[in-house]
Amino acid sequence: MTWIPLQHPPRELKDARLVIHHAAQLVAIGVSKPLLPSREDDSHTNLLWHGGDRWVGREIPGTAGLCVGLRPADLSLTVERNGEIQESLSLVGRTRDEGLEWIRATLESLGARVPPGSLDFHYEMPEHPVAEGRTFPADFETERAELAAWYENAMGLVVEMAERSADASPVVTWPHHFDVATLLSFGKTASGDDRTIGVGLSPGDDYIPEPYFYVTPWPHTKDGNMPPVEPGSWRTEDFFGATLTGNQLLAGGVEGQEERARSFLTAAVAGSLGLLKS
Repeated sequence: MTWIPLQHPPRELKDARLVIHHAAQLVAIGVSKPLLPSREDDSHTNLLWHGGDRWVGREIPGTAGLCVGLRPADLSLTVERNGEIQESLSLVGRTRDEGLEWIRATLESLGARVPPGSLDFHYEMPEHPVAEGRTFPADFETERAELAAWYENAMGLVVEMAERSADASPVVTWPHHFDVATLLSFGKTASGDDRTIGVGLSPGDDYIPEPYFYVTPWPHTKDGNMPPVEPGSWRTEDFFGATLTGNQLLAGGVEGQEERARSFLTAAVAGSLGLLKS
């Protein structure tokens, strides 16, 4: 992987994150949910980070490779076939409904049948004016590009962690919490519970208002014997796991960011496995 230097203050990315999060629902809920076979774990709605610059939804059945994507840096929708972009549309100055209508018309022009409808959410989204019918703003161009760099960097590292494990789920972006993640599995406990470790990147949320890497063991323990995970730390409020926040990562400067992030993930996964075995 080629690490993209991160330099923008992480806590200044919230507004851009909310805009992109809402835009991504046009793909996940507007296309994947109504057109793909439903799965109990909701994985039919997840997104794949593709080509280093965009998310794409799952291939639409019966369309010979058609899928819909979103480029966060310029906030544009894409309709593509087998990885080749056929059409694109900037969402700037347009509403969610206008974006949905463009997707529907473009897919139908390429041979896909799309039922009419609006976004049918089965989870709560953070509040934002675009959800009330306002247009997507042109603001936050620099911040959107920075968030794209966070996802690109995280994708490389999370894939690396998954490849080290004998049993890891695909690395995908989940549209609800908007995190890119994998789940490492390590068999069952004596009581029959699955032993897992989640590894991923959140772009920020109500708990930590900035991008952060996380490693979350399950079943978890709060016995106070957590191993060191510098330059990150363990979190025991709201959720249990090791986290490396954007501010912690950038505090060491531009040089060595990739090494610090990889060191954290490696130590946190090893420490979490130790907790699961204890």
